[in-house]
Amino acid sequence: GSGTVEERVAELLTLADQALTEANVQLKSGNLAGYQAKVDEAKSYIAEANRIIAEAAAAAASGQTASFTRFR
Repeated sequence: GSGTVEERVAELLTLADQALTEANVQLKSGNLAGYQAKVDEAKSYIAEANRIIAEAAAAAASGQTASFTRFR
């Protein structure tokens, strides 16, 4: 993988923020399907960030170094 846990989580949360911004644009234009797709995209980035955090915490608890794969 690439980057520290903090870098990966920050990247994913930035992507989630961008997806939610795009979702609002879709909503304002009346495109509910586009809005839902962008909300779902944001949720997937947030879920991946949570997974990375959980893996890092588990690795720290067991005294091991976590390794990560790129999400995108």
